[in-house]
Amino acid sequence: MNLRALLTDSRDGSYARIILPVACLGAFLISLDISFVILALPSIQKEFGISLEDTSWVINAWPFTFAAIVIIGGKVGDIYGRRKALMAGYFVFAVGSLLATAAINVQILQVGRVVQGLGAALIVPGSLSILAETFKGKNQGLAIGLWGSVGALGLVLGPIISGTVVALLGWRFVFALNIPLAIFAALISRDIPVGRVYSTKSWKIDYWGIGLSISFILLIVLGLMLGEAIGWLSPIAILVFGVAISTMPLFVITQLKGKDPLIDKEFFTNKTFLIGILVRFSVSFAFVSVILMSNFYMQHFLGKNPAESGLLFLPVGICVVLATPFWGYVGDRWGNKIPMVLGMGLTCFSSFLWLNLNGESDYWDILPSLVLGSIGGAAAFVTTTTVCIHALGVEKGGVSSGVMNMLQNVSAALGVAGVSAVFLVSLKNHIIRLAPGIDYVQVQAFGPDQADPNQMEAFARALSSGATFVMVMLLIGVVAALFLPSSRLTKNPRRT
Repeated sequence: MNLRALLTDSRDGSYARIILPVACLGAFLISLDISFVILALPSIQKEFGISLEDTSWVINAWPFTFAAIVIIGGKVGDIYGRRKALMAGYFVFAVGSLLATAAINVQILQVGRVVQGLGAALIVPGSLSILAETFKGKNQGLAIGLWGSVGALGLVLGPIISGTVVALLGWRFVFALNIPLAIFAALISRDIPVGRVYSTKSWKIDYWGIGLSISFILLIVLGLMLGEAIGWLSPIAILVFGVAISTMPLFVITQLKGKDPLIDKEFFTNKTFLIGILVRFSVSFAFVSVILMSNFYMQHFLGKNPAESGLLFLPVGICVVLATPFWGYVGDRWGNKIPMVLGMGLTCFSSFLWLNLNGESDYWDILPSLVLGSIGGAAAFVTTTTVCIHALGVEKGGVSSGVMNMLQNVSAALGVAGVSAVFLVSLKNHIIRLAPGIDYVQVQAFGPDQADPNQMEAFARALSSGATFVMVMLLIGVVAALFLPSSRLTKNPRRT
């Protein structure tokens, strides 16, 4: 895992020395912003006098915008050049951050978050695909691993920096910090040599493809909102989710039949790519869900405050930062199938450990699960990224990354909604059975009374129920990973 070798073993050493920091800065900036906002929400809510639901969309506006158009962002980079896409993405992200910083109401703040999502939809596929274009076969996994490791570092540092900034300067400076970082990244992106442009023809806009992909995301968002408001099993919520699902075969048909589709036909027939995105869907479903469950466990069950909970998560962040480049190196040496299967196996086993929770469990009972899950999750993320980007060749890396990231965000949203629903139903049933007469709404909002062992037991069993759901999804990913071809494509991705 020699960084000097990584920077020289590429098609152009000077190119690599510019590309790696530019791409990694993009990963750091995007992941930092994701975790930045969470600790700022109470201050935002207080200043604008708004509900928790309104502040939640300060978070959600970013990932859903990103998911809706990231395929388009990848396509733009593939056709018109990754340098242009990166520079445009950083500029748009800076504008969104400026809007959020200067927001006079929550609506403008939400618009700023939407604009940030637009910028991120250019930055993420652009930075990933340009890494794939730059680095040679044996170090591609390591380069992508470093990209992911720097991104993980942003997730780890985000809450720490955000908490300090909010306490000393106010929530607006959380967004203001993004502006100089984005401008700096845009400026150094100018020094990237002009890379290969993979299509000189004008891209005919696939209106059907764009419309159906965005409709799918919007319907998922609407379904999640309705599920939270009127119940997940309500006829309207089920209808909306049903229509959302029905858009997918229509989207596939338009892409297979269209003359200039948003997604090339090969994406639907390439076994390696399909397995890669299925595994990515599985691990993304689990990753955010487990973070949510862990937050419930730390604050509601153990009674820790947000600062203490952040510190208790530090071992997890450190494991992700260290494990991500390691698994990239392993993938370069022995192919992606071995680390993908091992990683999914570790994450599945880590969710199984949640089933042992009881009313007397403490931090040390959950830490092994979090550590194993972070190590296994790092393997799954880095191998699926490498496999998906290279399955169809570097020239389609932007669209590959776009598809992968869209499904990742949809999967994470569905995971949070599904696991939350299972947890709440299970909690209600166990409270009725173990602690009759206790206000269920009070327990789910503020956690169990730690002096009442029955409430503690009910809460622990509800978390175990949520973990069972996660484990089933991860088992699907384990099985899928076993079918990944052990071919040269998964070891030394195709180059142009």
